[in-house]
Amino acid sequence: MKSFKQLTEAGTGQIYNTKPQSSDDATNPEVLLRGYGRLRHDQVKRKVVGYLEQMVKQAKRENWGSIEYEMKMLHFFMDAVQDVEKEMGKPSWKKKVTMLKRQGK
Repeated sequence: MKSFKQLTEAGTGQIYNTKPQSSDDATNPEVLLRGYGRLRHDQVKRKVVGYLEQMVKQAKRENWGSIEYEMKMLHFFMDAVQDVEKEMGKPSWKKKVTMLKRQGK
């Protein structure tokens, strides 16, 4: 009898370059966003803040349709930030960062 693995949906964001060349690349990696493109980790976090600020502006204007779009994009980028930070919290990634810092890169 054959056994099958259950497919799980891939995360929204993942680290693009898993072999960083410098500690800066390791602490602020390039993030591959499924269906969007590539951005640096700090750029993705700034996008989250930007969408939150935009939602406040739209709420003051009572533009509810725009808020719905902003919420969808906010969730997309929030999921990406959480996926990447979970990946960066793994011991293997922390080891890469430590090794690069010790090498002075």
